Amino acid sequence: AFLSVLLHEEGHATGAKGRLDRDIRNTFGTPKYAMEELRAELGSLFVQSDLGLSLPEENFNDHTNYLKSWIGALKDDPNELFRACADADRISERLIGNYNRHLEENLSVSERTIVL
Repeated sequence: AFLSVLLHEEGHATGAKGRLDRDIRNTFGTPKYAMEELRAELGSLFVQSDLGLSLPEENFNDHTNYLKSWIGALKDDPNELFRACADADRISERLIGNYNRHLEENLSVSERTIVL
């Protein structure tokens, strides 16, 4: 659960200027806020999946319930889901890329083999 939340929040951080440059300064409850929440939550889920991290049923249900709470924002523009998934994919690529760079810069070859 901690990892899911951490990756969600790191997903938001990728929106900063100089990173993926999304509009992340939105008021709670607005459609733009909902769209950013979808991106961060999907990004968290994508990273966990891309890294092959197991998702216990409870964590999977947490993702599902959180996504359901913001899915209403898609009623006006169903294509927003595809844009959100594309952004979540970029979030995942950025976070995994940063993780891999960190491993290469800070761990010896034998330590990286053990971690991976």
